[in-house]
Amino acid sequence: RGDNSGDEFYVENVFEELDYADEWFYNKTEKMLYYINNYTDANSDLSNLQFEATRLKVMMNSTGSMSKPVKNIVIDGVTMQDTAYTYLDP
Repeated sequence: RGDNSGDEFYVENVFEELDYADEWFYNKTEKMLYYINNYTDANSDLSNLQFEATRLKVMMNSTGSMSKPVKNIVIDGVTMQDTAYTYLDP
């Protein structure tokens, strides 16, 4: 787990690790999404289940330089979500 706090974690997009609700794997070659439903709503119609995917990696960017630094920017009351993961990008 990386630390002793016992916090929950999971690995995404690894077919061999699909064993728990809300985990998924996308096979690019087959263009097939494998997903384990959490069955929260026993009456839910899975044929109407929708997934949304994003390719957007950057939602906001401020670029400055040593001679013209970015200054005096305030971001308040904004929630950002659903960008593509970049932590494994080179």
